[in-house]
Amino acid sequence: SAAQEKALLLRKSLEAIELGLGEAQVIIALSSHLSAMESEKQKLRAQVRRLVQENQWLRDELAATQHKLQRSEQSVAQLEEEKKHLEFMNQIKKFDEDVSPSDEKNGEVAKDTLDDLFPNEDDQGQGKLQKAPNSLLSRAAVK
Repeated sequence: SAAQEKALLLRKSLEAIELGLGEAQVIIALSSHLSAMESEKQKLRAQVRRLVQENQWLRDELAATQHKLQRSEQSVAQLEEEKKHLEFMNQIKKFDEDVSPSDEKNGEVAKDTLDDLFPNEDDQGQGKLQKAPNSLLSRAAVK
């Protein structure tokens, strides 16, 4: 009857309202979820930008460091060459010192002997005549 029909209509209306409310809650939850996803997406994009900048900075630092390394390696190579040259020059100097002492002694003896035999005009006198035998004796003792 009429009361049952009204009750049935009310139940259908109530079910439709409850269904609408349920759908609204699902839409609200979905909207909230989409908002959270969009927010996360923005955070990730910002992080990507930051990582791209950091990556570029690291590349720049790497290039600068590689350039410094190259300059340092060139400097080391140059210093090694200079060291080899100095060691070579030192060996030559030692060789010259090993060879020269006998030459220098012979040269000094020859010079002193020439001075004794042909004294300078400034040095002429009895002192030079007395020096000659002493210097010749001292040289003979050295040999």
